[in-house]
Amino acid sequence: MVSLFVSICYVIISVMKIFFEQMSFWGAVLASLLLALNLPISGWAYILFLTSNVATSYILRGTNTPKVIVYQNYYFVLINIIGIVRWLL
Repeated sequence: MVSLFVSICYVIISVMKIFFEQMSFWGAVLASLLLALNLPISGWAYILFLTSNVATSYILRGTNTPKVIVYQNYYFVLINIIGIVRWLL
């Protein structure tokens, strides 16, 4: 029974990791495309960037990533919050 529980937990964690990796990548790609098109809804790209940065922070957590990359990601989160406040609120 314990083995089944451990196996299920492992599968869930693996699926979550894949989900966050895809969200990190595609969120940034779609947000940059939205900003580049300069549409009236381009301000919503900051929300996509923010979700991408949060997913990246989750992925980087617990890895041996250089601190400068982690700090850069935190800076991007701050910039995206400013963009959301400036363009959407």
